[in-house]
Amino acid sequence: MRGVAKTPLNNFSTINDLAKQITEIKNVLLDLPVYFGSGSPENQVHAKVGSMYLRSDGGTSTTLYVKESGDITKTGWVAK
Repeated sequence: MRGVAKTPLNNFSTINDLAKQITEIKNVLLDLPVYFGSGSPENQVHAKVGSMYLRSDGGTSTTLYVKESGDITKTGWVAK
């Protein structure tokens, strides 16, 4: 498309980096509080209460987290 800057896919070191960038853009544009990554989001991810985090390396009861307290802080994530 004319006038649209394109970022080559090889500028991302891993597919996870690309997916994280896409999620961040989606969250900003659509205001959907859904995040993902590896490891627990507790003390790692700033978010609003009601946000969700999908953990790529989670197991039973540690794959989905919901932000239940601490609006715009890194704490208050609860595994579901």
